[in-house]
Amino acid sequence: TYTMGPSYETPSEIKRIAELGGSAVGMSTFPEFLKCEKLKLDSIFISCLTNYGAGINDDAITHDDVLINAEKARNKFCKLIYKIIGSTALQKKPMR
Repeated sequence: TYTMGPSYETPSEIKRIAELGGSAVGMSTFPEFLKCEKLKLDSIFISCLTNYGAGINDDAITHDDVLINAEKARNKFCKLIYKIIGSTALQKKPMR
């Protein structure tokens, strides 16, 4: 599930998304997925969740908190990306 951004989601949006079955919300991954599908590109999408949705807990969402959490996840996330790139490079198909 995604929202248009660049602002954070409201508690009402998060509640409605959850009611519809969403469990994670982002601002960019889904539009990129749609574009890749339209262009028939092979693709992999990975997201790093850096904050709880508005209203999930009592804390207000701040951009500083998002940046701090992204920094905390950086090393593990980069290792994951390198591992995926390495495994997909071994399986690379000939160009169409």
